[in-house]
Amino acid sequence: MPNPSANILHRDIIRRLSSDRAFDQGVAYFEEGRIRDLTRQEGAIRASVKGASEYVVRIWVHQESLAYHCSCPQGQDRAFCKHAVALGLAWVARVAAPADTASRASVRRALEGLTRSAMLALLCGLADEDDNIRERILQL
Repeated sequence: MPNPSANILHRDIIRRLSSDRAFDQGVAYFEEGRIRDLTRQEGAIRASVKGASEYVVRIWVHQESLAYHCSCPQGQDRAFCKHAVALGLAWVARVAAPADTASRASVRRALEGLTRSAMLALLCGLADEDDNIRERILQL
């Protein structure tokens, strides 16, 4: 299946697929970091998004357009809901983030300067804040 980010998933499309209210709420959800476990698998992007409950959202390319599904009530009614907006924006942000080697080198230098206990405190704090980081650490 094609990559959903390839020329079809971008902010303007997300905006057009959603209502004004869903878009504004989805932007807020994205900015608040409510997206968890964002993955790309078998041509689809998927995540859980924390709203009133935890909702599972999936977006994929189907016949040269976007298809989507969310487990929330609006998603069940086939609306491009605020959770789908948040997922789409998170994916667009991830794809748009440049692989800045100078920035990576700066981060590496900063980390190399930490003591072992400072490094452990940093990683434990990050794992407490981010489920993805915690899962990656636990898989080591």
